[in-house]
Amino acid sequence: IATREEARAELQAHADRMARLNRILDVAVDARDNDLAAHCRRVIQREIIRNARVMARIEAGGAQ
Repeated sequence: IATREEARAELQAHADRMARLNRILDVAVDARDNDLAAHCRRVIQREIIRNARVMARIEAGGAQ
């Protein structure tokens, strides 16, 4: 089913983005760059919301 392929692709994209964002966050925290860490946390929250929205559309059978 195309929905499974779409879901798999979205989950992979989300995992890639989260891995990169978490690495940036780790570096920012290690460098004590509070502004970058705060920004990264906001971007992580947006990515989580984006992923939930896309997955809901996929589950409903709608297009991205």
